[in-house]
Amino acid sequence: MLRRLIKQGWRVVTEIHTAQWVIVDVLGAFVPASALTMAISWLGEHSVAVLAMGFVITFAAASLILLAYLGHRAEHRQSTQDRPRQEPIFEQQQDGWISIADAIQLVSESIGDTNRAGCYPDTLAAIRAAAYDGKISIRGRKQLPSRGDFRSRDAYSDLRTDIESVYWRNSVLNAYSTSPQQQPDYHTQPESVKAWGPAGPDERNHYADLVVSALDLFRQWPTRR
Repeated sequence: MLRRLIKQGWRVVTEIHTAQWVIVDVLGAFVPASALTMAISWLGEHSVAVLAMGFVITFAAASLILLAYLGHRAEHRQSTQDRPRQEPIFEQQQDGWISIADAIQLVSESIGDTNRAGCYPDTLAAIRAAAYDGKISIRGRKQLPSRGDFRSRDAYSDLRTDIESVYWRNSVLNAYSTSPQQQPDYHTQPESVKAWGPAGPDERNHYADLVVSALDLFRQWPTRR
């Protein structure tokens, strides 16, 4: 193992600029070798051969130790880089649920939907279809029978409840659902103006503050985490 670390350290050294090599390795080994040589001389040994041998042995040992240390650092850095990337989105989930905006980000990256200006239309359609098919679970705060306009955050229940799959037959996600800053706002609307009834968008059928099951989401759109 020591031999492998030394080889790895030498590989690191050969990739370093010459000036850096002089500072890191030569001076790093020279300092302890010089110190030991001075200590031997101070103790009364003045033989040039003995002092030179002590210096060479100490310099070589210090160089090997330094190379092994560099090899260990290189292996640690490589192993860190080789680990699967942890998805920040997965870390942000609370009790197994993640915000609709984070879910949209993950799915858009998974399917290659880069139309941010258009509020990720392919992604919204994919999530809606999966929810309608019962492949993913979505919860939200349902609009109350009577409490303000649907645009008001106070017009919704304080509790999130499961949204039935049939709801998505004539309901879609809106642009607000793509923005983390608008998480508390309403996130659904009728597919067409009269899809919910004669009152159109004023039908009290909106949901706000949507969250998606993280387990369902990562099962439907696998990702490294």
